[in-house]
Amino acid sequence: MLRLAVLIGFLFLSATGTLWRRSPANSLVAVLTAVLFAWWSQWLLLGRRVRWHALLPGAVVTAVGLLGLRLASRLVFSPLIASNMVTYGSFGSVLVIQPWLVGVGVVVLGGAPVGRLLDEELPRVRRALKRRRRGPTHRRGRFVSDTHSTPVCAEGGSPAAGP
Repeated sequence: MLRLAVLIGFLFLSATGTLWRRSPANSLVAVLTAVLFAWWSQWLLLGRRVRWHALLPGAVVTAVGLLGLRLASRLVFSPLIASNMVTYGSFGSVLVIQPWLVGVGVVVLGGAPVGRLLDEELPRVRRALKRRRRGPTHRRGRFVSDTHSTPVCAEGGSPAAGP
């Protein structure tokens, strides 16, 4: 019930916030509130078992996806609703709103798994990039390099072969 009440309040503020519509920081405020809502929702729906910092990437992905859907709605869906209403009547608006609802579902349900992937894989990628920048390293007392060739003497023979 708490999540539903917060969702209704969030939607009400998003829909009626005339202060946000006129401000140049509209997108920033919308993304920040969406991040906070998605962050809190994930924490609540997962039974408070997952740490807050592990949920942040999923909340950011969800908020950015919702912002992208919002921009696509302004550019694509608004003209489509108007043209489909003229052509097909009220059924035309359903033809446009249905894919939009599918998009919202994909963004909201897909944000959490993508966030988990980012939370688990980004530290590994950073460590691998640091190792690559440092060059060859020592592991367990042995020198590890990119080439595993045996040393060659100046005359072209093997050092163990002798003259």
